[in-house]
Amino acid sequence: GLFCVLFNKRSGSTLLCDSLYRRGLPIPPQVEILDPTLIEQVVREHKIPSFTDYFLSTILGWTRSGMVGFKAGASQLLWLEERAYLSCFSSLRLLAMRRRDKVAQAVSLYLAQQSGHWHSGMQPARPPADVPYDARKIQLALNTVSAMDCAIDDFANARGLPLLALEYEDLLARPQNLLSECCEFLDWRE
Repeated sequence: GLFCVLFNKRSGSTLLCDSLYRRGLPIPPQVEILDPTLIEQVVREHKIPSFTDYFLSTILGWTRSGMVGFKAGASQLLWLEERAYLSCFSSLRLLAMRRRDKVAQAVSLYLAQQSGHWHSGMQPARPPADVPYDARKIQLALNTVSAMDCAIDDFANARGLPLLALEYEDLLARPQNLLSECCEFLDWRE
């Protein structure tokens, strides 16, 4: 079966993937396997002839106990579905990371967009402290956050897929509880 951590920008999905990986689940940490830049780099470097070969080798490389997971956006899953990649799996379960504080998420997105500082392992192109306040761009970021949350819900609801909605704040406050809830939802016993 396949499980996907559906991400919204600045939602904490990378932290969730890392935490699930450390818990033993078969999901790549710190990697978005459907990132076009990564795909292009891997395909070129390893002379992989097609996206299908890339996708299968990536999936087969992470599969354990008949299960594999990866981080994806709702639009990426829709693209995979339209090309019948998702039909290769016996089941699909979705984990969705959200933040209760949408304004903080939007501000975080705006700062990342302006500074180029998307995660702690990345050097910012410009210090986030030097980014000027811009209410219009923060509102646009908030609109993006809302649209991505809706896309996740629409994808799951239209297909009747199991969706576990998780909150970033809970991952920070009670990580073991939240990870246990994920394992139960995914029926992961290892």
